[in-house]
Amino acid sequence: MRTTVKAIPQRVHLVGAGGIHMSAIAQILRARGHTVSGSDLYLTPLTERLEAMGVTVSRGHDAAHLGEA
Repeated sequence: MRTTVKAIPQRVHLVGAGGIHMSAIAQILRARGHTVSGSDLYLTPLTERLEAMGVTVSRGHDAAHLGEA
């Protein structure tokens, strides 16, 4: 059975971006040219790495962090 995946939006926000899996997804999306933002309860070396790649990471989970994503 073949599954069709819809196109990924240009702007993506990931909740829990500081986790090992979500940070990896954020890195892949950013490398593919997507505008990525994220949030996590704590800022860590993983979130610092994302920020160095141009990903905006906000501390805490709040709908205000979504912006245009």
